[in-house]
Amino acid sequence: MLAVLALLVCAVLLGWDAFAIRSVTITGYKNLTYDELLALSGVRTDENLFMLDPRLVASRLESNPFVDVLSVERVYPDTVAIEIFERSPRAAVEVIEGYAVIGEEDIVLSVSGSLPAGHCPVVKGLPLNRWDPGTTLDSGESERIKIMDQLLRAVYDTGAVHWIGEIDLSDLQNIVILSEEGILILVGELKSLDEKFKLLDQIMPSIRQEGYTAGKIYLTADSVNFVPTTANPE
Repeated sequence: MLAVLALLVCAVLLGWDAFAIRSVTITGYKNLTYDELLALSGVRTDENLFMLDPRLVASRLESNPFVDVLSVERVYPDTVAIEIFERSPRAAVEVIEGYAVIGEEDIVLSVSGSLPAGHCPVVKGLPLNRWDPGTTLDSGESERIKIMDQLLRAVYDTGAVHWIGEIDLSDLQNIVILSEEGILILVGELKSLDEKFKLLDQIMPSIRQEGYTAGKIYLTADSVNFVPTTANPE
């Protein structure tokens, strides 16, 4: 409080313009641009630093579902420092319009008739009540959400996500996971998933190199077995 009062006194003595915003730093973005974020924040370089409302700035930025604001700080005498976390697409959940693309914490980033650019596993068989951009994916079946999160966490943590094309949760007793080629991946019980997907990450390069497009991969915590259902294309 005393520090703020001291700054106000300085503002009076030095003139209000001494605390005009001259610099805005933004950190934490990846695909978004500085100019996009600055415009979204509404911060103007002719604005007085004392008049800045950090909560309003954060609210403006978070109107973009990809943005999670970590901090908005005044750095006296003339700088605003903004730190964000930019969410990345983790999965595309099938919905009526096409796909609800979700990021970390199951936040809906966008809804589109087509898949997002880059690799993004498709999730099927997940009944939803709500999937508006900027909201948390809402399903009346929390167990399916939990299982989806468990599987996505494992494939991302192990790097095996690049091989996963589809996760079908229609039947929780028979979860279907397909590679991008259409190969069925059988994980058995949802235990030791990290170990299982690490093994998948090790075997998939050779399967892809051989050109197989059908078959089954059986995963356990300490073994992996691929059974092709078509002859080697070569």
